[in-house]
Amino acid sequence: HEIFPFAEVPIPTHEGLPSLVDASNFPSGTRNEAVIIGEQSNWVYYNKPLTLIAIGLLVFLSGIGLSALHLVHTVDVPSALGPVCLSIGLMFFVTGMVWLPIIKHALRHDGLLTGSPTDFSIMYFL
Repeated sequence: HEIFPFAEVPIPTHEGLPSLVDASNFPSGTRNEAVIIGEQSNWVYYNKPLTLIAIGLLVFLSGIGLSALHLVHTVDVPSALGPVCLSIGLMFFVTGMVWLPIIKHALRHDGLLTGSPTDFSIMYFL
């Protein structure tokens, strides 16, 4: 464990992780804490909206299937079940799609996402 003068608690150092931030890297007015800065995958930031999109698509597709089964009259399906699944699935899907650019903008604003807005990436168009 390595103790820095600006930290009150010892911070463990691990091989493979970037070094600890020293006091010169802290902007003025921040609390005096040691922070381990490491490369995090995009999944850390985008897991909730992508999960919403996946669940929304699955519920939406099941709503299409239930509506089709009701219209064909092969299986006794309640008449409202298909449209309810369609609307809930669409709501989840749209919420996830709107959440993606919000998170991307927040990450750019906080400086956690590198690159310019003109970078060609799939996440720019989502």
